[in-house]
Amino acid sequence: MTADEIQAANYASECLGDGRRRYVMSFMITDLKVSLWYYDRIGVIKSEEFDLVENPRLFILAIAAVTTCDMKHFGFEPMIRPTSTIASPMRLEHPIRLKPPRDIRGWEIHIDEGIDSEGQSVPGVVRLKIIGSLIYVQAGIVGRGTSVLPVSAFADSGLADVDHLQKLVIRFS
Repeated sequence: MTADEIQAANYASECLGDGRRRYVMSFMITDLKVSLWYYDRIGVIKSEEFDLVENPRLFILAIAAVTTCDMKHFGFEPMIRPTSTIASPMRLEHPIRLKPPRDIRGWEIHIDEGIDSEGQSVPGVVRLKIIGSLIYVQAGIVGRGTSVLPVSAFADSGLADVDHLQKLVIRFS
């Protein structure tokens, strides 16, 4: 890897260390050569390089794809959602220009189906509220990417045996 590729990987690692990302995409432009990069917890994929002058169509397609991404397709965990009182970057006209907020207290986690501590299926939508900062985030590109968040259950959360005032944690891996 070149020094520039290592620097780009460090940026991707920093993004994945946010705790809310599943993957990161990037462009590497050196002189007139362009390559697309994809980083996730399994590893790194690099596209074949193409010449910007000889094949501008590919570059325009890549730019168009990135600028029309919503937050899910930009690599953010789709189960973590802003509350309905916060304008969602996923629904705004220019999502690429918005910076996701660093503090996600008050945001919600929606799980379509889960498994409780006894291994029993919890059907239906489970709604949890994030009540604090990230407790733990596993750093690095390769690995499970474990993130632990403090949460509480909504009264109508779908968790029959959980008091909505009880403090809980949720782990994403």
